[in-house]
Amino acid sequence: MIMFRSFTSDDIPIVYQWFNRPHVQEFYSLREWTIDEVQNKLTEEKPIWRWIIENAGAPIGYIQHYRVCDFPWKEGESIVHFEEIIENNAAGLDLFLGDPESMGMGSRILLQFLQERIWTQFRYCIVDPDVRNARSIKMFEKCCFVKAKRIATVDALGRKVQLELMVAEA
Repeated sequence: MIMFRSFTSDDIPIVYQWFNRPHVQEFYSLREWTIDEVQNKLTEEKPIWRWIIENAGAPIGYIQHYRVCDFPWKEGESIVHFEEIIENNAAGLDLFLGDPESMGMGSRILLQFLQERIWTQFRYCIVDPDVRNARSIKMFEKCCFVKAKRIATVDALGRKVQLELMVAEA
């Protein structure tokens, strides 16, 4: 049974382990992390809702959402805009499964999270997978996300990257 429980500081050690797994570093954490860096990142005072994904009571991943208008995407120095109705009524979402054995559960987890946490507050949801992350793009498409915009930007390490902004509507 999949459940989403609020992230707490007690979860930092497991998320630290996940951040340093190769399959998470490839497109999410991007590098080796110290436990202090993970703690600082996940306890910042930002308007982000953070969750631990559990399967049968065991933690298997991390998911977060936020208001898109609080964290707009940038392409160069310009903010990437969507139609006003979307921007003002959209959640952005990031997730990863830290447990490699749970990888096949992504679309089921995402659909449940959308139903339980996103569609109760927002009309739209926007995700931003790296264009090279075919596995994630396929999962998002399976969950009714459509490609909206491809942007050239930089990742958290300052490297050039292309993101596929994808939108789903409740």
